[in-house]
Amino acid sequence: MGADRIIFLICRKDFINATFWSYWPFGLALKTLASNYLKKQMKC
Repeated sequence: MGADRIIFLICRKDFINATFWSYWPFGLALKTLASNYLKKQMKC
């Protein structure tokens, strides 16, 4: 199940952002905004 999640994140090109912003207190909010943006732009 972990591998599927990693592939899912890479598919959305959000893997690096997910790992980087997870170290910041406001990372979750930015990651959510970025994910929503990528969903609209890429429809991956």
